[in-house]
Amino acid sequence: MVATKKIRTFAQRLLIHSLDANNLVSIERIQATLQTLRRQKPTNHLAVLRAYKLYVSQKIKETTALVEYACCPTDHQIKVIQVLLSQKYGRNIQVKTKETPNLLAGIKISVADDVYEASIHARLQLLAKTV
Repeated sequence: MVATKKIRTFAQRLLIHSLDANNLVSIERIQATLQTLRRQKPTNHLAVLRAYKLYVSQKIKETTALVEYACCPTDHQIKVIQVLLSQKYGRNIQVKTKETPNLLAGIKISVADDVYEASIHARLQLLAKTV
């Protein structure tokens, strides 16, 4: 079922109520929103929940950077990455880290659909394509 404009608008307002002071998704606010919806089921509540879930997922993708590494970066390096990405995107960015041994050395950063990679693995792939 395609969400109507009324459902999308309502779900967007729910998303706004789910953000903290830094404009980041807050699990506590989501829980409060869902409790309210559980008590006062709106018309087409399943469509509203689907649209709300989509908007929350999109917001999390927009405000989260996944930093993949082969060799663990320091806390200072992570903080610098967070500050630089927040400046670049003009919004607060949270950083999640993940060890990825096949990078060999270097780093890969993903924010929403943007990917920045400076790793040996990426360079070897590029070299293999040119040979």
